[in-house]
This record gives sequence, C-alpha cells and structure tokens, in this order.
Amino acid sequence: MKKEKIEYEAAGVIQAFENIGVDITDYDNLRDGLFIELINYERNESLLSITPHYRLSDLAVVARCGLDTECGYGSMLVTDPLLEIWNVTPEDILKEAKENSELRYPLVFDRLDNFVAGFSPLPELEEMEFPFYYVTNPCYKYGAAAIVYPGSLERIYEKMGGAFYIIPSSINEMLILPEDIEMSEQVLLDMIRDVNDNVVPKDEVLSYNLYLCKKADCEPEIITGF
Repeated sequence: MKKEKIEYEAAGVIQAFENIGVDITDYDNLRDGLFIELINYERNESLLSITPHYRLSDLAVVARCGLDTECGYGSMLVTDPLLEIWNVTPEDILKEAKENSELRYPLVFDRLDNFVAGFSPLPELEEMEFPFYYVTNPCYKYGAAAIVYPGSLERIYEKMGGAFYIIPSSINEMLILPEDIEMSEQVLLDMIRDVNDNVVPKDEVLSYNLYLCKKADCEPEIITGF
C-alpha cells in the first residue's frame, strides 16, 4: 500500500472521530488514553512508515489512543499526522503509552485452563495435558503487548522454571510453554500456522513464528515458520 494512501486513510480516521465529537487537538485530555499494541512488522511495513514505533524482532510496538465518544468506547492508532497536531515526539508518545499500559492494563499471566471461556482463539488447548499458560491484560484486548512490559519475561521465566516458548496466539494474547515440553518445534509451528489461517481474524494475526526465551534478561530467539 502506497504511503500516500496510508496517510489519506489515517487522516480519514482522525476526521471520523472529530465528526462524532472528539476534540483530537486536546492532547492533555487524550494522553491518559494512550496504550501500546504489538503488531507484525513485515505485514504492516507500509503503515509503520507513518506510525511511531520501535521494532522487536519481527514485531513492532505502536501506540493507540483510547477514546470515549458519544458512540461508545473506541481507539485509534497514533500516526504521524496526530503527532503533528499534538506537537509531541515519537519517543515521548511511545514512552507514555507504555507507562500507561503497565499501570492501567497490567500483565495477566496464568494457566490456560483458568482462561475465561470464549476469549482464547485456541479453546481446544484447554483439554490438553500440556502446561499451557497465557499472557494478556485484564481487558483481553491488545494483550500480547503485555509481554514487553519491564519484568514480564523475568516473571514468566521464574514461573516456568527456566527456558520457555512463546506462541504468538494473536495481537490479544500470547501462549507460553516450557522448553522441555514433549512437543517438537515443528508441531508448534504447524499449530501456529493452522490457527492463524483458520481461526484468528486476519487483522489480529501477530506472527507465524515461534519464539524461544532461553534467559530471563535477553530478547527471545525467533524460530521461523516459513
């Protein structure tokens, strides 16, 4: 998608919120609604050309702004046109969005069999004997980003008792498995591909790759699916 078209669509989103009574120019009133989202880098490369972000392996962290409108609650991606209106730097936006997320949408990390029924795109896993865990936030929306909060990997590493796999379930949650699980990496990759292709909505697909976190204080290693 051409950059000009992306910019046009971004401007259209801003106009749509203004049309329902949101004062987009009032940054001080909107900044508390900032939060982060984790998306796939390659699948969104054109969009990221006009979007404040930082890259993590094959993923990117972006900022969204939650808004209460006369039509209910919604959110919009923070793009460069918004930064110009607000006169705020990309670094400041991402920093504030991350801090807000940690405070307002803290990490939720628990066994999958304790997951609220109906939220997970992998409900069949609840019947398996393998020790699946999930990572999300209290809203179960855009919760995959919780894994990048400071201390999240360390907490998971401690709970799993060592190295662990990260399955990119969707933009809303991650699944966690201990490295010593009796499932091959290829089986896990096949499962990721099957679920992405047949279960997860296209706009919520996070990645087709598998990740291995060998240490608590280092970036997870990518295990490529294709």
